Amino acid sequence: MKSVATILLGILASVACRSRPATELRNSNPIYSRSDVTQELNQNGVQLGASADDVQKFFRSHPKYEICNDMSGGLIAVVRNRRVDPEADDQYVVIAYREGKVTNVDIGPPQFSAGNVATYCH
Repeated sequence: MKSVATILLGILASVACRSRPATELRNSNPIYSRSDVTQELNQNGVQLGASADDVQKFFRSHPKYEICNDMSGGLIAVVRNRRVDPEADDQYVVIAYREGKVTNVDIGPPQFSAGNVATYCH
């Protein structure tokens, strides 16, 4: 009986040592806010007047952004914060083009969007 208890404690201890606390997971995989996404896009030239080609190159070279819809009139991408923290909002990026240039950039969680952008990103 004593040896069974010792084995059980050993198993529980090894499982506890292998699991990482939620705060450690969040530190290794940050939650991106609207301002974080806005700043990164601006620093990389994804802004009004940018070419559609430059926008597409940016999103393809930054794996944290998932391209949901890439069409001639615009692009929809998402940063999946919910994979890190189920209570965090994903950040959606909706970009509109006209004549090959960015005419509008909208960033935010789906509840701030005029359309239902979440349906584009399954």
